[in-house]
Amino acid sequence: MSAKNEINIPIDVKKFLQLLINHLPMKVFWKDKDSIYEGSNRAFAEFAGLNEDESIIGKTDYDLPWAETKADEFRLYDRSIMDMNEKEMNYVSKITNSEGMEFWTKTTKIPIENENGEVVGVLGFLQEKNIIPPAK
Repeated sequence: MSAKNEINIPIDVKKFLQLLINHLPMKVFWKDKDSIYEGSNRAFAEFAGLNEDESIIGKTDYDLPWAETKADEFRLYDRSIMDMNEKEMNYVSKITNSEGMEFWTKTTKIPIENENGEVVGVLGFLQEKNIIPPAK
């Protein structure tokens, strides 16, 4: 489509990006430099036990279902990604969701930089590998 034929509809970029990530098949989240959640897609929020009326913004891993078992590990992992300023792909971990089900997950984390090249947070993509059945 040429520039002459483009549809020029004013959009709110933030709303557009949220719409886009809400339709991705994986769970997506982003945190600030202190590992405080700044946002996520719907799939990640639901995995964390939040409904559409609740927000992940301002929460930490200590506020989520994996608080007791994984919060310290995840925060150290975030810190190492930001300190090294390098992405890490396919980090495998066992995690418990909001329904108490355990999953093996594969996570990719990428440092987020501001316009000056300073690391200001981390962007994560989480995929469930498989379900671990509850112990009988």
